[in-house]
Amino acid sequence: MAFVKSEQTKADSLFIKEFLRKFLIRTCELDAEYFVKMNDYDDLCECISFVVNDFDGFVKGLWDKFSLHRKKDLDEYRERSSNLSNLVRFIDMELSHAEGKIFWSVIKKQVISVLKAQGEFAVPNNNSFKNAEGKIAEYLGIDRQWIEYLTSYVVIARKRAVYDILSYMDLDKDEKLEEYAYCLGFSAEKFRKIGNELFRMGFFERMKDDFDHQLSDKILETYDPFLKSNPSKWFDRLEYSDSLKIEDFMVEDKAMNMLKSFLSGAMGKNTNILLYGEPGTGKTSLVKTLAKELNLTVFSVSSGEDDNDRDRRLSLAACVNFAKRYKQRPLVLVDEAERLLSTDIGYDRWSKDKAWLNSFLEKSDVSIIWITNQIDHVDQAVRRRFDFSLYFPKLNKKQQLKIWEFVLNKYEVKGFISSKALNTLNDDFEAPVSVIDKSVLCAKTLCGQNKKEFASILRTQLESYVSLREDGISSEVLKKNIKKKKSETPKMDDYSTDAVNFNCDINRFIEGFKKLHETVKGTKSPEKGIGTILFYGPPGTGKTELGHYLAKITKRKVVIKKASDLLNCYVGVSEQLVAETFNNLDLKKEILIIDEVDSFLYDRAGANYSWEKTLVNEFLTQLQEFRGILICTTNLVKGLDPAVMRRFTTKLEFKYSEGKQLDALYESLLKPLSKTDLSEKETLRLHKLKTLTPGDFHVVKGKFSSIFSEKDNPSNDDLIKALEQEIGFKDNKNEGGYRRIGFI
Repeated sequence: MAFVKSEQTKADSLFIKEFLRKFLIRTCELDAEYFVKMNDYDDLCECISFVVNDFDGFVKGLWDKFSLHRKKDLDEYRERSSNLSNLVRFIDMELSHAEGKIFWSVIKKQVISVLKAQGEFAVPNNNSFKNAEGKIAEYLGIDRQWIEYLTSYVVIARKRAVYDILSYMDLDKDEKLEEYAYCLGFSAEKFRKIGNELFRMGFFERMKDDFDHQLSDKILETYDPFLKSNPSKWFDRLEYSDSLKIEDFMVEDKAMNMLKSFLSGAMGKNTNILLYGEPGTGKTSLVKTLAKELNLTVFSVSSGEDDNDRDRRLSLAACVNFAKRYKQRPLVLVDEAERLLSTDIGYDRWSKDKAWLNSFLEKSDVSIIWITNQIDHVDQAVRRRFDFSLYFPKLNKKQQLKIWEFVLNKYEVKGFISSKALNTLNDDFEAPVSVIDKSVLCAKTLCGQNKKEFASILRTQLESYVSLREDGISSEVLKKNIKKKKSETPKMDDYSTDAVNFNCDINRFIEGFKKLHETVKGTKSPEKGIGTILFYGPPGTGKTELGHYLAKITKRKVVIKKASDLLNCYVGVSEQLVAETFNNLDLKKEILIIDEVDSFLYDRAGANYSWEKTLVNEFLTQLQEFRGILICTTNLVKGLDPAVMRRFTTKLEFKYSEGKQLDALYESLLKPLSKTDLSEKETLRLHKLKTLTPGDFHVVKGKFSSIFSEKDNPSNDDLIKALEQEIGFKDNKNEGGYRRIGFI
């Protein structure tokens, strides 16, 4: 092995020598003016010494030739050192500009003459450059000149002296592109065109104005004589021996038939299909099922954890190029395609290239299915390029149960768990297909033939997954959460609409909300923004409680979010959390309540950081496109961004409780404690309290219901005094103020 490596190292050295020989000949054909202007000659001397066979004789001949013209001055330099660097230093330090050009003209001619006379180096074919070029040609399908361009930059990466020489000659500028390209063996037009195309395909990480382009790691690894990365590893052939049945997917027949038609070639052309939606909803499983039924050969693009956008493009190009030559009905699958499809600039992205993506989608050499969990950052111009798309909503319990049954049958353990126990697991946990699969396999392996342990191990596995998903929660907390989740909405036993004081007839509003619920539920594509509602007013006036009550009467599940659920200290993550909150909602069955929305939707005019503006922008986008029911609550409406205010279809102001609301609240919450009616005097005293809210009544109720209560049977006087005390705790000077929650 050591011998082989030694032979290859020699072969690589000869390849670089031949590259430098041609490079130096072309460079020396340029005007001597470029050499006189150089401010460093070490790299040039190094390259000449590396390539010229009889370098000592070559240098001696130059010294002898120049000694005839400037013998006295030159001899002083020659006595110190007769190397090429010292001769060049003499020209630079002692000669005039005109004389320097003459001397450099002589050196250039000598270099060209010697290198042409000694001829090409005999480079063995078994060198890492030729091997890499062969792999790239086979798997990426680019022509010879493009490969030579790549190889030039690989040599530059290994031998930086090449770029430094061009830089010192002041050729690393756009106006000198023709000279720069010529030195590397290209015309200016070809150099620019090939470079731009290779960059768009992912071969280069960066294209710099000074031509010091940075190659993709995948390409460098392919050329590396020790790593020997192979483009064949950039994609896989998808196995689908175990797959669900077509009828197991909750996809409408007409959509399924469309998919089959596209993949069967009914369009007479290659197609691009997008499958998008919630993670773990069976998108990849559907591809396997369709491939099996239609007898397709599926090649899947591989992406490593450290792969960036350029690496993914290269993998895609290799996969498509290989698949298009496959005769047995090929199909390319791009799973987790978020980064490839997104044309937005994120915190870890530096380039935005919609043109490449649009062009790729329009000129597909093979049919491609793209799968993504995130669609929000895919530009509309990109979306239009897909021939067909299919949305995968969050799995409902019926669909998830189908997945459970399929996986249990797959591992032949369906008889290990009762239907009742399986239904309980299905109700208690939400898990993607991959987690269900791993959990069943683990339970089967650990329990052996002891069927009694199977269900218990399954539950432990799922609890472990949920704990990890939630960044760590104890078993007890998890059990409480499961128990809490089984009740879709909180109990509203003591809620009374008579206690709500806001600027319209409460009963009329509730009737309107019921109609809104039926419209959203019964309409295939409701009007955008139809159900966006803002509740605003002082704290404790019943805004959130009314939202829960509305969910209860319409039998909708409440999804409630607070600022802490949506704000994140990392740039871009808050926007992602907002998008996920809207996208993950079941519009027909759920109602979204966002509490304290003022915490992040404050006026952008007062924003100090760019992320504050982008967060508001993201929320505005989601609000404008939303087709479900959303209730936002705020105590500080004056601080909200004006554009946000305009997006809410309905805005309701909640006020402090007044006469009839105070009576209703006292009757339902506090009278059961005193067990006596209010006197006329006590009623008058209660009505004089101007800033009471339903929240205050709940606080007082809790105070006298607590084990720390000083009185077991409080009087009406005690209860009214407690309400007066609650008013005293309020800082009315700050009412309507402006506060923020965020990150420094």
